[in-house]
Amino acid sequence: MSAASNLVAAGLAVLAWAGPAAAATDTDTWLDATATITAPDGVPAGVDFLVEVEGSLARGPSEITAYELWRDADWSYDGRHRVLVAAGLLIEEDGFVFGDLARNWVFNEPAGLYRYTFAFGDRGGVHDWYDVVVEVEVLVTDGPCGRAGPPAEAPLLSVSTARLAWTAVPEDEGHDVVRGDLGLLWATGGDFEQSVIDCLADDLAALSLDRPDLPGVSTFFLVRPGNCAGAGSWDSSSARQLEPRGPGLAAAPGACP
Repeated sequence: MSAASNLVAAGLAVLAWAGPAAAATDTDTWLDATATITAPDGVPAGVDFLVEVEGSLARGPSEITAYELWRDADWSYDGRHRVLVAAGLLIEEDGFVFGDLARNWVFNEPAGLYRYTFAFGDRGGVHDWYDVVVEVEVLVTDGPCGRAGPPAEAPLLSVSTARLAWTAVPEDEGHDVVRGDLGLLWATGGDFEQSVIDCLADDLAALSLDRPDLPGVSTFFLVRPGNCAGAGSWDSSSARQLEPRGPGLAAAPGACP
């Protein structure tokens, strides 16, 4: 393989981590009613997780409100923005709540994708319907941490004279960054095992890093995403990359663990 075949600009301007799944929150307002729902976006099967809701009215806490919490609801707004639920599992409802609302529920579900829907409404004598709906999805997996697997996409890395920066990709929670000797990579025909110098970041949550240069050495940088299910790939999405980088990087003494 020629050196040029493995030196892809998109790949060298390419890029593991571990940590908990992120929280998902949905908030919406209709007229004076505001509703919020929050839950983790992923959890392992057999583990308790919390779904939290809040509802408030702009007119103040002395009003009468009502709510429903559904799982996998089939719902819609009618022409007057009234909430109509046609199907789903009703978890809890209360048609007479004095003032603002804050509630939470603990669930423990088998593997699957679940949608939790919170309907909240004003009961101050105006109408008998819920005003606003918010919802979140929770992916329950058989994996170790609520992720189906490591991130599948490759970040896009940009390099300036002062900083390295890369894009976020779905499911990423941290990033590994390595630095290598570009001249040695060319001289060895694209051998990452020999040309990687060191690991600049291990499980870095941020999306940028100060660029560290070595005097007299032309350097390249690679980034890979990761999450609690494992590390993603060092490979780029470019068709010009002919060989996977993973084996060479895994064997490099200076690579990230």
